[in-house]
Amino acid sequence: MSKNTHYVGTSGEHLVASYFLKNKIGVYLPTTPNEKDLLVNLGSEKGYTGVQVKTQSNPMPEQRTNKRYRFGFMRSNKTAYSKNVPIFCCVALDKRLIQFFINDGTKLHYILHDISFTEAMETKTFDAVLNHFNYHG
Repeated sequence: MSKNTHYVGTSGEHLVASYFLKNKIGVYLPTTPNEKDLLVNLGSEKGYTGVQVKTQSNPMPEQRTNKRYRFGFMRSNKTAYSKNVPIFCCVALDKRLIQFFINDGTKLHYILHDISFTEAMETKTFDAVLNHFNYHG
């Protein structure tokens, strides 16, 4: 991993952590590397939930009318993340916006259009993930 890639990834993780915190959800950063970038506390009944964050600094360099970001959720051993990491976050760092998804255990890649990264979509996808867990803060 290049030094720049590390900074991009870490920036995305901190942006996601900040989003959870501003929504009054506790965030913990694991001190040892594992498949969870973050743990969020969804209350005493739900406990801690794993989050995997993927970050792109810019859309893919392709000649298209609608620019796209590609996020790969494949582990280094070419397998999908387990359902122990139920929340996936895709960060468009240049826009400082996030889209949230539930990990169903099968999807390895997300291709998201540039125009889909809006504050409204960020809120909509975040709310959908929280509703999946029946979390109402």
